[in-house]
Amino acid sequence: DGKVYHRIPDVLDVWIDAGTASWNALGYPKNKKLFDELYPADFILEGKDQIRGWFNLLLIASFLAFDRPSFKSVYMHGFINDASGVKMSKSLGNIISPNELIEKHGADTLRYYMSQTTAGEDINFSWEEAATKSRYLHIFWNVHKFLLHLAEEQGMNPFTLNQSRMSRLLAFEEKYIFSKLHSTIKKVTALLETYRLDEIIMPLEELFLELSRTYIQIVRDKSTLGEEQEKEVCLYTIAQVLLESLKMLSIIAPFIAEAMYLNLKDAFQLKEVSISHYPWPVADDKKIDAAIEQQMAISGNILQAVYNARDKVKLGLRWPQKEIVIITKDKEVLASMPQIQEILQKQANARQIKTKEYLPGLKVSVKPNHGKIGPVYGPLSPQIHTQLTIDSPETIISHLERDKAHIFTVDGQEVKITKEMLIIQHEVPSPYQEAEFKYGYIYLNLDRNDELEAEGYLREAMRNIQQARKDAGLGKLDRIELFLKVSPVMKTRLEKRAEDIQEKVGALGLDVVSVNPLKKYQHHAQFKVKQEEFSIWFDVVE
Repeated sequence: DGKVYHRIPDVLDVWIDAGTASWNALGYPKNKKLFDELYPADFILEGKDQIRGWFNLLLIASFLAFDRPSFKSVYMHGFINDASGVKMSKSLGNIISPNELIEKHGADTLRYYMSQTTAGEDINFSWEEAATKSRYLHIFWNVHKFLLHLAEEQGMNPFTLNQSRMSRLLAFEEKYIFSKLHSTIKKVTALLETYRLDEIIMPLEELFLELSRTYIQIVRDKSTLGEEQEKEVCLYTIAQVLLESLKMLSIIAPFIAEAMYLNLKDAFQLKEVSISHYPWPVADDKKIDAAIEQQMAISGNILQAVYNARDKVKLGLRWPQKEIVIITKDKEVLASMPQIQEILQKQANARQIKTKEYLPGLKVSVKPNHGKIGPVYGPLSPQIHTQLTIDSPETIISHLERDKAHIFTVDGQEVKITKEMLIIQHEVPSPYQEAEFKYGYIYLNLDRNDELEAEGYLREAMRNIQQARKDAGLGKLDRIELFLKVSPVMKTRLEKRAEDIQEKVGALGLDVVSVNPLKKYQHHAQFKVKQEEFSIWFDVVE
């Protein structure tokens, strides 16, 4: 175009702008007051690729200008790979957009799932793991729905109950969940103070799952059928633990936390406009009881073994057990049993819980695990195997229990055989089913009688009736007139528990018969439990 152009003399690398952003953003040098107040930053966050990029330039620029760093703490995250650990790429067609996860499970699930990734490490994205996190959020949502329904049913506002009076009435299970709450507040607060953001998910998750799966399950009967003050304590406890949990979870899952809080606010006239308006909760050390938490951890360990044993024999939790025998020599477990025995009976659905050191009739065999012993002891292995066949199983097991190892000498060399180096097999006597737990073994007594069977059928029937109510669009407070048709044998079993059925399913009237009804009902459903067929009809009572 006939014009003469000149190169701009002051050309700088674009990273200079990024490196000086820490003080440029504060208006320095024109605004020294803001700079003195806020510089350097407490915390910055970026991907691990910025070690040689932004993090580096921020430090270089700051040291050149002020001879000090521009930030105090840094948190790095990794990258997202596909489920196989392959880097996501358009050419490979394995890219998953965040919008896909949000559309399927919600924005809170995205935050909740991704926040647990270990700092600085890559994550292999898994739809299954994301779905698990979404399911956990639904469990938490159901806790607040349970509280709302329970409060409506009892006609109480749990947030107006006297705190001092409630504290005096707390039973073992309430003391446990309050201890769990305050130890979680303490732990999560400490993690946040040190920017260990990836470690806060697990304790928060454990807390609200314990509230749902342990505390609420323990008090389910007490909260609806107990004395008035027991109902108050249950409502108070659930409400307090839920609200404090919401305050913490709101930084991870803000949408569901806010929705739950607004429902509580409307139902119980809470003052704060938003859950985000509350200050961060403060742990009360006086409410933390490490002994109770350990006792409940032992209980949880035992219960998991019970559930595993039930799965092996395909016996659902609604079907009561005659007896569960706990075999252990662990002093802590034995000392905990008086406190957790009743809880174990309820949650394991067992008539009796017994604790013993040995199970009569149990035969134990011990064999060397060649694959574990060989790499450690090499040429001594044949002699070790011979010695293990000579020593009695009882001797070896007692040494493992007492010393955590069976120790002997071969050719002047000490040999230390641990449990992992052995194959321990049990020949379990009838009628027991075995499962191992951290401190020993549990044995389910598989003997069945008519009383146990009747209880199992009763529980299954009530669950199905409740589902039929739900399918019909009924609320928890709706009352029904129920007509139940079963076989003559089942009729005899269920008639004895008619009052229990009415109370559990909200029936003002109940007919248990072996014939079809003469009148017409609004709702009808059929279901089968084992080989027994059930037909129900019911009307809503206005």
